[in-house]
Amino acid sequence: MGEQGTHQELMESDGGYSKLIQTFVKKEEEEKKKEQRPKMRRLKSIRIKSPDQANGKFDFEVDDGDDEVDGKLIEEEQTGGSVVQLSTYAGYIHYMGGWGMALLMLLLAGVTVFCLVTTNACVAIWLRAAMPSNETMDGQGGAVLDLGEELGSFIILYVSTFTVALLFLLLMCYAFIRILLRASTRLHNALFQRIIRCPMSFFDTTPLGRILNRFSKDLDEVDILLPSCLQKFSLFFFAVLISLTVVGILIPWYYLILAVVLPLICMYTIFFRRGFCEMKFMEGITLSKLVAHLTATMQGLVTIRTFRKTDHFIRSFGYVLDKNTLVLELFQTTYRWVHVRMDLISAFSTGATAVLVVLLHDTVSPAFAGFILFTGINMCSGMVQSMVSFAMDAESCFVAVERMMEYLKVLEPEAPEIIESNRPPAAWPSEGKLKFENVQMRYRESLPLVLKGISMTIESKERIGIVGRTGSGKSTLGVALFRIVELAEGKIHIDGIDISSIGLKDLRSKLSIIPQDPVLFIGTVRYNLDPHNNYSDEELWSALAQSHIKDKISQLDGKLEAPVIENGENFSVGERQLICMARAILRNSKVLLLDEATAAIDTKTDSLIQQTIREAFKDCTMLIIAHRLNTVLDCDRILVMDDGKIGEFDKPDTLQADSSSMLSKMVAAAK
Repeated sequence: MGEQGTHQELMESDGGYSKLIQTFVKKEEEEKKKEQRPKMRRLKSIRIKSPDQANGKFDFEVDDGDDEVDGKLIEEEQTGGSVVQLSTYAGYIHYMGGWGMALLMLLLAGVTVFCLVTTNACVAIWLRAAMPSNETMDGQGGAVLDLGEELGSFIILYVSTFTVALLFLLLMCYAFIRILLRASTRLHNALFQRIIRCPMSFFDTTPLGRILNRFSKDLDEVDILLPSCLQKFSLFFFAVLISLTVVGILIPWYYLILAVVLPLICMYTIFFRRGFCEMKFMEGITLSKLVAHLTATMQGLVTIRTFRKTDHFIRSFGYVLDKNTLVLELFQTTYRWVHVRMDLISAFSTGATAVLVVLLHDTVSPAFAGFILFTGINMCSGMVQSMVSFAMDAESCFVAVERMMEYLKVLEPEAPEIIESNRPPAAWPSEGKLKFENVQMRYRESLPLVLKGISMTIESKERIGIVGRTGSGKSTLGVALFRIVELAEGKIHIDGIDISSIGLKDLRSKLSIIPQDPVLFIGTVRYNLDPHNNYSDEELWSALAQSHIKDKISQLDGKLEAPVIENGENFSVGERQLICMARAILRNSKVLLLDEATAAIDTKTDSLIQQTIREAFKDCTMLIIAHRLNTVLDCDRILVMDDGKIGEFDKPDTLQADSSSMLSKMVAAAK
């Protein structure tokens, strides 16, 4: 007993009780200060620094008036570079199927545009052929068009060229859809497999919204926007390239206009591109925080209302929404900025082209003059601006690709599921004997050890009760056994096989666990008991009967086919735990871990479960992490954990016979 006395006496003694109260009061005062802040926190300012001379990267500073420093459990998501890396484009081409597929797409786009430009050229040639001499004039001074016998051949040529262009356009659309859809599918599958295979430390330090954003908004851009932007950019790029070539051949002086226009376009495009990509990264980061906040709020809605923190979460939502909206506003503003300048350049180029055609009217036929004006005006007023616009849109979509590929590069997967060269026997484990040798474990590299040199041997079919205070390392033993986190040092053997030497699937498929928080999946009762359809209905009902949940399931509509909603919310916590126990009974593993499995069940049901455990799992080795001491007092031996070490490990009668033992003190305190 640490302290005893009245409230006033304990406060005057300045002991542990006094410090606890002072901490609570201080926390309450901090909360009151937060509540007294304005109803909606606003961002004070956002500044865009000049590019860093070293890396050419723009630096954004967001001042929200809040200087509090968050903890280091969850690292802040970093923006990418000022431009998309070349490795991102190379990686996407790899998922497309290689450079051959990329060249095929470019070839089809180029041929399609060439055929479309050829149709316009056919009209110009047709008109020139119909106007053989400038001296053939009508009475009003106009040129006389003599279509003559060549009318039919020109019509056939025009229709044939247009038909070929249409066929190539359809073929190009089909190729773009198939190839780019395959790329997005492969990228999604690779990312999904990498996320699924990540260790638990990744999910501990990564907000759910950050992951969801990759599979929602980022993937939506890769699936829908990117193919459209790439296709349109390819068409406009070849249209500009071929138009420049044709017009330059007809009027070489046109290159003087291009010598002025193209540097301006390139300058504005490069300047715009650097800030454009950076803001796209920021938009993705702020959206991740918004999704994470919404997800956490919806999951904790009951708790939020219980503690009357609704206003606080509304203000927090407004804060993260303001951040995201601010970046979107900057994003759209810079878009309009570059479009205005492109319009001015296009107006200058169009006027200069018209003046050039007028000045050179003696050397250019009226038919080709019309063709040049039509092509030049379209190119300057529409095609170049559209090409730049779709190029920027495509690059913004590649920001999403880079964010997805970032996970593929950075995330380290768990150990292999199967190691073909070292697979355990099919009947392993046949006995269920466990041996811990100097087991040390930490949850992450920068954290202290939570298991500190655990060494013990558990015999076959032995029932071990594991007790200890909160944070003593009870549940961590199960984490180490299932290799949820790899050991920092030491080994664990099951029937003489080092579990670190075999694949995770071979290990985990041979072990069973009944967790403290029962987990049910969307589907049916049958699916949650037997997802692989390995057992008959009789075996399923027998397992349900042994776990004392058969009567409940038999009363449901559909019985074994009764629906289970998300997280099993249509069942109580106790019923979910009983279904999980039935699932473990079906597996009939030689090693079973019960992680405070009866903590959420009433005392009467708990006693029935204990009886079931003794009967259904009598042939397997059991590790029972206890919340109630009376549930493990009938175990063969009891392991008392103390600060990550073995405090005591002996038979319960022996430990209770010693009044100074840790178990005796815990039992006495529980009475």
